[in-house]
Amino acid sequence: MDYIISIYSNKNEEIKKFLQSFYSDKNITLENNLYWTKKFNSPFEIIDIASCYIDNIEKFELSIWVSIDKNTFLSITKDNINDFIKYIYERFPI
Repeated sequence: MDYIISIYSNKNEEIKKFLQSFYSDKNITLENNLYWTKKFNSPFEIIDIASCYIDNIEKFELSIWVSIDKNTFLSITKDNINDFIKYIYERFPI
């Protein structure tokens, strides 16, 4: 199963700026400056990016959507991030 994170922005280069702050590689190249998506093998990898986004939400004009079930996406917000993380750890116990 793939776990997906999608990032959207109406501001050019905003996603790149966010990803450069998250990843140590500063030479990130995007095919589309207003949309980025990535598939992961583990849902826990999504938590890292989503948490970083929420911790820095005032700095970036983005929206982040995650999918842990096929064809179902959830918008990550300040109001639901803690419940989302709790759900991941309950659903996929380590």
